[in-house]
Amino acid sequence: MEISENARVYSAHDEHLGKIDRIVIDPVTRKLSHIVVRSGVFLPAEKVIPVADIATATPERVNLVTGVDPDQYPPFEDQHYVLFSSPDEGPVSQTTPPGVSTMPAYAWYGQHGVLPPPHESFVSTVAARNIPEHAVTIQPGSPVIAHDHDVIGEVAEVLATKSGYATHIVLKDGGLSSMHRAIPVTFVDRLVEGSVRLAVDGAVVSALPPFVPGDVDPSDEAPSKEDATVQIGGYRLQTALSDVTDLTLQIQHLRWNLPEREDELRANLDDFDALVRAGADSIAQRMNELGVAPDGRVNTIYHDLPYEPLAAGPFDAATAIRAFSQRLAQQLHRLAESMAVLSEPDAESHKVLQTLYEEIHRWSEESTAGIDLV
Repeated sequence: MEISENARVYSAHDEHLGKIDRIVIDPVTRKLSHIVVRSGVFLPAEKVIPVADIATATPERVNLVTGVDPDQYPPFEDQHYVLFSSPDEGPVSQTTPPGVSTMPAYAWYGQHGVLPPPHESFVSTVAARNIPEHAVTIQPGSPVIAHDHDVIGEVAEVLATKSGYATHIVLKDGGLSSMHRAIPVTFVDRLVEGSVRLAVDGAVVSALPPFVPGDVDPSDEAPSKEDATVQIGGYRLQTALSDVTDLTLQIQHLRWNLPEREDELRANLDDFDALVRAGADSIAQRMNELGVAPDGRVNTIYHDLPYEPLAAGPFDAATAIRAFSQRLAQQLHRLAESMAVLSEPDAESHKVLQTLYEEIHRWSEESTAGIDLV
């Protein structure tokens, strides 16, 4: 199955439904769940179609199975309009996303035309995507980033088994030749929204032969349990390694900027730093057991973290504790997410992360620094 840029999508009755705009994929299992089909020019619409409804797929055309009604596919995004009593207050029934803009709500009042309602209110538009919660979307044209952080080209298409497991990402390189190369998913380090990041440097990809349609014949088998363990465990362990490495850097940043009299708080942070460094060693050891190279380079850590950087110093003790508590709580949340994913496919990696998670909580309870993880 080849899911390609601008491939036309047809129903079983040969009705043209639109062109593929993006692919929805699970970043951990590398399984395709949906395609997003775009139709129209002046008033474009995007529909979400399950991969299970695809009968055949070539670079030029995708045919859907019989027995499905194309009109029943949901839109890629639903727009919800939420009422506020003021621009600073959240709605009663829904949480306002950070940074969402609001505007006064107006109503039609007969001969008086458009006027504010008697009690001024505000509305906000909230978009919800109709795809699995942890899935990401990859569009043809999304950048492909090598392990040495160079953008080496863009996604041209995705090769997958009939059951939907991605086997190769077809790269259109950024040179004048516009050569295509099929990158095995085992070379993919992680899939994030709108981009593909590789576990190999650009030189490795350049050594791959040019891609010719039909040369790659993926089997219809899901990844083996061993492959899934390496892929899923390696991805989640690297995420945890980035988090704990960042924590050690933030600890030093805080302790360097504390007043001289805060010796007790420095001692608490030093104890925690030793705990986290031991945890990082355990994570790296498990990655080596899986055959995945741990990456502690600054550029990698920076690209992996979704958190805002801590403010510049100096800090008083209360500010330092508050900043550290917030960062630690965020990273424990990500650690818990990885533990949940790893509990079935990679029990050994789950155990490594669970041990670190429990030790961090134990330290916070015994610490005299006043760290609050709630």
